[in-house]
Amino acid sequence: MSNKYKICIVIPYFGKWPEWINYFLLSCKYNITIDWQFFTDCGLAEVSSKNLTFHHTTLTEFNELASTQLNLELSIQNPYKLCDLKPAYGLIFQKYLINFDFWGYGDIDLIYGNIETFITNQLLDTYDIISNNKDFVAGHFCILRNTLVINQLFMKGGLYKKAFLESKYTGFDEQILDLKISTNPRHLKLSKRINTVYHLGLNYIVKSPIKLIIRPIWIMLRNKDNHQLKDFTSIVSAMQNNNKIKVHFSTTFQSDLMLLKRKIKKWQIRWDNGSLRNSQTGNEILYFHFILSKTSGKFRTEPFNNNTQNFYIQPSGIKTNT
Repeated sequence: MSNKYKICIVIPYFGKWPEWINYFLLSCKYNITIDWQFFTDCGLAEVSSKNLTFHHTTLTEFNELASTQLNLELSIQNPYKLCDLKPAYGLIFQKYLINFDFWGYGDIDLIYGNIETFITNQLLDTYDIISNNKDFVAGHFCILRNTLVINQLFMKGGLYKKAFLESKYTGFDEQILDLKISTNPRHLKLSKRINTVYHLGLNYIVKSPIKLIIRPIWIMLRNKDNHQLKDFTSIVSAMQNNNKIKVHFSTTFQSDLMLLKRKIKKWQIRWDNGSLRNSQTGNEILYFHFILSKTSGKFRTEPFNNNTQNFYIQPSGIKTNT
């Protein structure tokens, strides 16, 4: 990717850095054409780079900023609830995004490969939103054009207020859940797993031929112009169908859940100087999402070394050698 476009990924994160944070940041560092801005009370990590910026911010200060920018009285108590607000980050953090052509959001329970291999200038020339899932707007990684129209898109339909003010995570950033996800710390670990299976698992755990019947109907309903604009995916799909915006839906990442669906229990993902590949297939991927493995209790991360140039992600954790 050339410097034709300036891209900033915004990540608010509060509490305590996960044990794998330095490996995540290393994968960000190698994507030197992208800026990463973290709003956090976790302090600095070991990895530093000119494209990584850390703003010391508390959750209380985030609530104040978001309340002002959105004209809502927000009082988010658990950081996991922030996921609902991801589509609004363009407005919430607009003063930090003035000099960028695109902005984005994502999760930190993943490792990036070479982003410019997948998010090309040609894609950025053409599309206003690039979602890394072929079926819905992905909360774990999404790129959006930095315009007022796109930054206010989440307001269409008006249901964002209810979703943002709800104490529980609703799935507004992707798809509204019928089952609200608790943000109680005692329930959060299980809640994340339920949420994961709900969002990603529909395509993987529903058996054929039932899947062949249900999925086309579900996609059709999601894409209907008159479908209720109840979440960001339905808003984006309706705007695209009305030729108001251009959206690119594709899946260029892998996750442990995907591999589980294929009954692959032993897998290995290799990060090597910025490149990320599935060791078994050799296929290069945009990122690997270890959304299930991290909660297994067996997932361990080897101590980080600033001289690290390659490492592996496996069901048992992140390792610098095999």
